[in-house]
Amino acid sequence: MNPLNPFDLDLQQTTLIEASAGTGKTYTITTLVTRLIAKGYPIEAILVVTFTEAAAAELKLRIRDRLSGVLAGMSSTGAKPAEDLSDPLISFLAAQPDPDQVRRRIRLALTDFDQATIMTIHAFCLQTLTAHAFETGTAFDMELMKDASGFYRQVCMDYFMTRINDLDPLMLRFLARKNLTPETLGREMKPAVSRPGLTLIPPDPGFSDVCDAYRKTCARVGDRLENQSREIMDLIRLDPGLDKRSYSARNVPKWLDSTRKTLEAEGGNALFVMTEKGDPLYRFCYTCLEQKTKSGARCPVHPFFDDCQTLYDLYQVMEADLLAIR
Repeated sequence: MNPLNPFDLDLQQTTLIEASAGTGKTYTITTLVTRLIAKGYPIEAILVVTFTEAAAAELKLRIRDRLSGVLAGMSSTGAKPAEDLSDPLISFLAAQPDPDQVRRRIRLALTDFDQATIMTIHAFCLQTLTAHAFETGTAFDMELMKDASGFYRQVCMDYFMTRINDLDPLMLRFLARKNLTPETLGREMKPAVSRPGLTLIPPDPGFSDVCDAYRKTCARVGDRLENQSREIMDLIRLDPGLDKRSYSARNVPKWLDSTRKTLEAEGGNALFVMTEKGDPLYRFCYTCLEQKTKSGARCPVHPFFDDCQTLYDLYQVMEADLLAIR
């Protein structure tokens, strides 16, 4: 990496300049633009882009001021180097073989400065697309959207109105549990729209079938809790292979009672007891029971455990279906 001297850069080749904040990037840009104009490039043939509109506006002003200052300095020195002036660019250009021609070129650039392409990257891309609308298939009235958040919000609101609001009430409660709202969907939408190559998940999962099966299984779980709680507790207490540190005489009744109360509170549609692996109903799924069974021993079996596992599996299906909505 070589130290930067904007007066030594070859204007005929590509140069990468690495610079941190406060190191004179704007000064270097204005120097290079002035050198290009002095070399004979018209102002409209020079492209200067930056990231923000504020930076583009400032850069445009700084370039114009630099051109004006250089022209004024060279006019006061005639064809002689202006060694007594503070801007070394004036001395550099005044020492060129034909400084009068340099002055004419700078004066013409100031006259045609409205044609200068000094803008943000996005604005330049829009200008290029509209200038070549036929080649790019771009609409002539295309606009640059500075803030797309309102657009995302409207799209998500329309999506909820047309696709979400008519879903099964059980699925709506599930989506609320997962905090899926037009606002959260809009936030997830932003990074996705910048990746057009993403594979889309089929949009029509069988929500109604899953919800019906979930309701029926919840009803069976409620019946078994009502009629078989003592049987379930005895089965767990007497099972020799089950880890009694987890499935203790204190924990099991508490988990069953918590599950029963949740079912009653939710009207038999107890989505909330199966959300996370630490929830009470999960303790009675084979997925959990097998993990808590000693090596070589058989996991206890009961219709209540069958139903709990079914609820857990259905919940995983609903989790997967959620991706189709998103």
